[in-house]
Amino acid sequence: MNKVSVRQSKFSPIGGCHGRALAVGVSTRALVAALTDSQFRVISVDAFGDQDTQENAIQTIILPQWGTTISELSLQPEPESRRLAESSDGHLAQTYPVFWAGGTENWPEMVTYLASHPELRLLAPSEDQLKRLRSARLWAQVAQQVGLGFPESIDHLGPFGQVAHRSISSRWLRKKVNGGGGFGVTISEQLPTNPQSTCEYFQQEICGTVMGVNFSVAWNRDSAAAGRDAMPEVTLMGIVQSWSSDQWPGPSEFIYRGSWGPVAISLSLQDRLSHLAQLLATDTGITGWLQLDCIEDQHGQWWLLEVNPRWTAGMEVLLRSGVANPAAHHAAAWGYPNLAPLLQVRQPNSLIGKAIFYAPCKLLLTSQRVDQLQSLPREQFADIPSDPMKDRWLDQGSPILTVLASCDPQLSLPAAHKVLLDQLHQSARQVAGILMS
Repeated sequence: MNKVSVRQSKFSPIGGCHGRALAVGVSTRALVAALTDSQFRVISVDAFGDQDTQENAIQTIILPQWGTTISELSLQPEPESRRLAESSDGHLAQTYPVFWAGGTENWPEMVTYLASHPELRLLAPSEDQLKRLRSARLWAQVAQQVGLGFPESIDHLGPFGQVAHRSISSRWLRKKVNGGGGFGVTISEQLPTNPQSTCEYFQQEICGTVMGVNFSVAWNRDSAAAGRDAMPEVTLMGIVQSWSSDQWPGPSEFIYRGSWGPVAISLSLQDRLSHLAQLLATDTGITGWLQLDCIEDQHGQWWLLEVNPRWTAGMEVLLRSGVANPAAHHAAAWGYPNLAPLLQVRQPNSLIGKAIFYAPCKLLLTSQRVDQLQSLPREQFADIPSDPMKDRWLDQGSPILTVLASCDPQLSLPAAHKVLLDQLHQSARQVAGILMS
């Protein structure tokens, strides 16, 4: 691995009653902002070190070769790692927490490396929990128990899931067991008869609208203290809808493009989804974030696709809308105090849209272009490239930044969908004007 870039923030936020925290993922900008709002002082570890990440973190550590082998101590050199956890009198403080963003579940060496540091407390599933939670066979089982669909699937053990004859295409999708964000999903035009790999499975494609259902799981420890089994308490923080490939451009058909919301669903469907989350929590013992990727088909039937036990990109929509701070919910579930004012799930102050601007062609991020991108208003643009990105070539399809939009929550969902998408495309044209000039 190349030398790690460590940047001290010029905007270091002061205060933070919960002390330092580590945010780790491919891109941590939104998680860093949520943790800062939750009174943590955040050290960011990601692949980009974006400008607005640095504006909310006390330190940014950039790992540009995300997901490669860690051949040496590359997060912080000793004794820096110990120094970050020391109290003012020089003794080792208890711990400081680590919050996962996207990409960590696919880099087990990073997880093992962080777990080896006694001064770090990983607020994440154990290896055994993660393996269980990422089991497509478990997803099929719990979906059936609550009356949700699960697409017909096949892995190295054979077929499973629900055989259906509506709302499906003739295509089969090849999916990675540890995939995420649509990466690695490819089309298989025929049903495999005898797949051998334990790292992938095949699933019949369901046509419809992708929904992200966001829960937080806490445990009633009073029950355990009274001699009863501890029971999971699940909180539905909110639901977001993803943009489809015909609404927003992207480098592949299934890659995550962005999302908007929060969107409302019926109380009966909320109950079924909450029951599903309780089943997953009871089975695995997970604490904190639990996100469900679902599809609503043209007949209104909901299908479970996968489960993500981490911060996800759609959670920023909930944060910006004022509905919930998912970082505060996660920290509280793990026992961090004084977060009660942030735990109430409210009505939205606004509806929010976000979308990723992918490079339309191979292009050079000149110094002038980066300076212009950094001057864009933060209310409309995020994940802004930082100075180390100057004079770098980006391949077609590389993520460059995120565009943001908002509208009145009193609008009907179809009207809000149109208003938000129009705003996002207008902002995208502004970015394209900078990059293509």
